[in-house]
Amino acid sequence: MCGHSMGGLAIREYLQRMENGIHKWWIDPLDLTNGHKVARVVTFGTPHLGTNVSSIPFTTVDFNSEAIRDMRYSFNSANAPYLFSNQKNTVPSSYYNADINCNGIRSDTITGLSFNTSENSLMPLPQNITYTWITSNYLGLGTDLAVPLSRQWIYNGSVSSPAGISDTLLTNKNHISKQEITNQLQED
Repeated sequence: MCGHSMGGLAIREYLQRMENGIHKWWIDPLDLTNGHKVARVVTFGTPHLGTNVSSIPFTTVDFNSEAIRDMRYSFNSANAPYLFSNQKNTVPSSYYNADINCNGIRSDTITGLSFNTSENSLMPLPQNITYTWITSNYLGLGTDLAVPLSRQWIYNGSVSSPAGISDTLLTNKNHISKQEITNQLQED
């Protein structure tokens, strides 16, 4: 599977999200080894650790959308619940849907995909897949113009995470041009 930007978070949602100890989205939720049917994951410009970007050049972005809500790493100095575990009521009511898991409860706690700079150990990434996090430092600005470089991959210290089965590649592309790479890979 390959995903650009939010597409990478969608892949992680599929692979990591569990409810009551059972994988929510897997083809066979009870098969903890092969129930996902994914051989490899490649992400491009994914805000694995979030982005609070307030504008993306040359695009029209609806900043009240669920996608923008789920890519944020914080709301008013509080951890954003989708990525980093927190109560849903930290999400401002200006978003179209502040109920992240759509269960009708506004005050429950969401278990996030990440913890600090790595995946959340309560919902780890499967260990029978290889992961490649493609990052970008456009014009040496420390960002791809949408996601800061340090938030485009998951890691523990300076080691790509999950350790031993993941790696990073660094490019100099801006965020929008990385979508072209994703399209080419999906065609091949």
